[in-house]
Amino acid sequence: MVSTGIWHWDFSRLKHFNLIERGIDIVPLSLALQRNEHLWSQDARRTTFEGTSHAATNDIWVRYNDPKKSEDLKELSNEHYPIWLPPYYSLPQIRPIVYGLMSRLSAAHLGGVLITRIPSGGSVKPHSDMGSWHAEFYQTKIYIPIQSNPDCVNYAGEEGDEESVRMAPGDAWFMNNLVMHRVENGGLDARITLIVCLRLED
Repeated sequence: MVSTGIWHWDFSRLKHFNLIERGIDIVPLSLALQRNEHLWSQDARRTTFEGTSHAATNDIWVRYNDPKKSEDLKELSNEHYPIWLPPYYSLPQIRPIVYGLMSRLSAAHLGGVLITRIPSGGSVKPHSDMGSWHAEFYQTKIYIPIQSNPDCVNYAGEEGDEESVRMAPGDAWFMNNLVMHRVENGGLDARITLIVCLRLED
């Protein structure tokens, strides 16, 4: 059991989560996001398509396939070489976090980079990313909360074998997004998370 104040982790029971790093300096990025509120939901396809599990959230896409190639999000998730998107140049504070993770994990390739926001009382509905080329090629998905609260819980695993963690701001977590997973934010504060998708070679 690892314990710091209100945050507790018992790694002996976890199969789908792994704490990669603690104490990342997220203050510069947090302040930059406050100054760039206009970046949220500039591309809302992930949160608005029919049947999306992310309808109660909003996003800032930082790196992914060139959105000019298609209006269809599924087509954009097919095989491609990711590029930096305009928000990257407004949020240079992302760079040391992303490249620090790549170095720490000896990542061979950098995939999508996304910032998500779940409001108080919001959720991400149960879903799996299995079947997406991007999710399967960039098989190491790292979550770094920029803002959170102890009542925001990430779940992963099948019904009856579901695991849960509360991710503290500034910690970096691997989560297996190829199994069923969901998030429930029961706290008073929004949960803002930087998501970095990496490919680690076998």
